[in-house]
Amino acid sequence: MRFQALAVLSCLSFAFALASAPAAAETPDIKKVDALTPVSVAERPKVSAAKFARMRTTVSINDPIGLLEDGIFCAPKGKIVMTQKIWTEVIMRGAGRAYRTEMRNAGYPSATQSESAFDDQQPKAESDFDVGAVVRKTQFHMCTRNHEASGALYVEVKWELYYKKARKVVYETVTEGSYQTKEMEKLRFDEWYERAFAVSIRNMLADPKFGDILAGAAPLPDAVAQPAAEKIVLAAAAPLEGGVTSNVAMLQAAVVTISSSRGTGSGFFVSDGHIITNQHVVGDSKFVKVKLASGREIAGEVLRFDRKRDVALVKTESIGAKTIGIRLSEPNVGEDVYAIGSPLSEKLSGTMTKGILSGHRILSEQRWIQSDVAVLPGNSGGPLIDASGRVVGISCIGLASGMANLNFFVPIGEAVSKLDLSVKD
Repeated sequence: MRFQALAVLSCLSFAFALASAPAAAETPDIKKVDALTPVSVAERPKVSAAKFARMRTTVSINDPIGLLEDGIFCAPKGKIVMTQKIWTEVIMRGAGRAYRTEMRNAGYPSATQSESAFDDQQPKAESDFDVGAVVRKTQFHMCTRNHEASGALYVEVKWELYYKKARKVVYETVTEGSYQTKEMEKLRFDEWYERAFAVSIRNMLADPKFGDILAGAAPLPDAVAQPAAEKIVLAAAAPLEGGVTSNVAMLQAAVVTISSSRGTGSGFFVSDGHIITNQHVVGDSKFVKVKLASGREIAGEVLRFDRKRDVALVKTESIGAKTIGIRLSEPNVGEDVYAIGSPLSEKLSGTMTKGILSGHRILSEQRWIQSDVAVLPGNSGGPLIDASGRVVGISCIGLASGMANLNFFVPIGEAVSKLDLSVKD
């Protein structure tokens, strides 16, 4: 049974999951947590930024996380359980906003230009530090009435500060946070979480050790030497006999769905063990899930990426994968082209659409292939293939998203160059 969230809890269009058992008449009190005063670093001469890079929870899907009541007399409505949408669209969103606000208020520099904690497309210079959070507990008890709510919400969070040069966690702590109100307030559900996380973050920032590390006043472990880049040589490919129309199944088998903390996108095998995709598909993830056309799932490691050119190379185990050949010569305007990918969701994996190559463009000082071939979010990272079955570009949704018959693709030659690959005749 599912219960549609009231407007006071969220303007998001998702359903709360109600447990089959009704709420008990008497409910436990929610722990109240006082906020400590953060140690400001605003006057320190040089402070490193720390990006909020990872967030996980030990609370399982369908675990109870709260009790909901409704009406003038706050009659029991039911138990709320954790769902994927509550986690991504409510808890993570509230935590991200709270982190940005509290770090800024304490004088820390921003690690990103974006107003969203979940958008890393145009970051500032790379920070040496990442912050991760593991939500270990969350509990709430609310009463809703006439698009308002009162009650209490609690979180327990393990915070970690990761030093990328040494590949080590150099600071960790567990803090709590809560938000309580006896008065009815018009707050979205993610705003309740934002206020509870704000208390948890302030209590972390009240520890002077955190600021000392980012201000360079605490010793750090030695940096780990970076290994030499693996030499990857791809075999040049001749046009497929019979072209695309005679090799549809083989080409579809070479295209995969990639899942990361950012969501899902597409990619394609260029060798047995290497996949090319967009950087924005893998995000900051070191490891991603790769779903093959057969439905089998394997792990992938993000080996290389170029954020500006929005390309990434993912390494997998050798599985005898079908591959798509690369065409480095520039395709001509008017040529037939095909896009393959997983538009909107992995349920539509292997979708193929046809169009023509409309032009070659320079936009924002970057080279792009323009085509009217139909693509949608989820196609990102998938191949643009010529009529002979060779890849000429990579789908890149977002440059002109929503504009009919106007889509742009990263030229495959640019991806080969930025990912330090070579193609042998």
